[in-house]
Amino acid sequence: MFVDNEPSNLIMREYDDLHELCLVDGWCAVENNETTLHYERVVNPYEAEIIIELKCDSTIDVTVPVKSLDPARYYSRYKLSFASHAEAIDFVTMHVNLYDGEEQSIDSSE
Repeated sequence: MFVDNEPSNLIMREYDDLHELCLVDGWCAVENNETTLHYERVVNPYEAEIIIELKCDSTIDVTVPVKSLDPARYYSRYKLSFASHAEAIDFVTMHVNLYDGEEQSIDSSE
């Protein structure tokens, strides 16, 4: 599925800064709707995924890849639920930073 990766076209506006961070770090949005943000990053020959889902009970489920000792491989995914957008953003930001080796941050207190 093609998704326009321009920040101005992001549907869940609470994630604007996180969306930009993901794009800068090589992640591509593959789903962008009222309940789901889904990013992929191709790492030959494996793909890593970050999925943010808003649930009916107002929780936010976040799925991130688990990085192995071999930097080119991702073996599984880890899923947590959060009560706030700020907590979800902080968690995903930490994982995005793990993959590029740089310390970056965004203000999630808005």
